[in-house]
Amino acid sequence: MLVGLVGCTTPVVEDSNESVVQSTTVALVPGIYSGSAKGVVGEIKVHVTVDENSILAVEIVSNGDTPVISEYAVDQITKDVVEQQSYNVDIVTGATFSSSATINAVKDALSKAGSDISKFNVKK
Repeated sequence: MLVGLVGCTTPVVEDSNESVVQSTTVALVPGIYSGSAKGVVGEIKVHVTVDENSILAVEIVSNGDTPVISEYAVDQITKDVVEQQSYNVDIVTGATFSSSATINAVKDALSKAGSDISKFNVKK
């Protein structure tokens, strides 16, 4: 008995004369937006300031987690988000839940700014 298997794939055709342009327009509604997320002990609340295309500032409004553990992480995450223009930033070792809560609070605020927030999910 002879059994054959044939697979079909879609060919990839590259045309060096064609250029692909990706839009980097984010189209946020400028303003200050509040976001929050649950940490280990309590809630972390942020204000995120945006213009039409970028994150201008992230301010911690309240940090309900244990300050000794979370304070450095929360500060570092907020700085990294603004510098990298992304919420896909590194988690701070030793404060995983506080780091994640801060990132989720930023995502919550960005979702209120009228944009597809996945555009800020870029690892740099």
